[in-house]
Amino acid sequence: GDTPGTEPSSLYILGNLAGGAGWSSTPGTGVAMTKNGSKFTASNVEFVLAANETTCFFNLATTTASSWDELNQSADRYGAATEGAPLTVGQSAPMTAYPLNVTASGCLSWTIAPGTYDIIADFSNMTVTVSTTALSIGMVSDDDESTEPIYYNLQGVRIYDPTPGLYIVIRGSRVTKEMIK
Repeated sequence: GDTPGTEPSSLYILGNLAGGAGWSSTPGTGVAMTKNGSKFTASNVEFVLAANETTCFFNLATTTASSWDELNQSADRYGAATEGAPLTVGQSAPMTAYPLNVTASGCLSWTIAPGTYDIIADFSNMTVTVSTTALSIGMVSDDDESTEPIYYNLQGVRIYDPTPGLYIVIRGSRVTKEMIK
């Protein structure tokens, strides 16, 4: 395994991810992160709520696998110091190493509101940071009007069939608050 403070050669985000990447009966395919020195990054990672949950959970692993047992025997994992530790967008949080053969519940998860984020795992100081570059001001492009809108309620939960009310609407890289009548 990798010793804490030295970065692994590969890293994947595991958690309440969109589509086949997400947790179900198996760990899912995860989202591969890009290594740059001691940092790993992944952009536009979409987190979705699991049934009966109000927040999204995730942690990190050095490989993916077809079963939890296989994952835990083959991957070093990285997660929160306490289960469900909430992450604040734009603020780094401590990252705890869980070496090989941790149980599926032994690697503790961070939590984040559903949405799309950029994730940075920095092994030089063992932190994880979640940011939302899509929400940056000044990234408006001319083709945003032709982009299919994505609706979120004011709690940040994606809404697929909006009813009348106030929504956060993302079109391409433009974010607005809109009233649907």
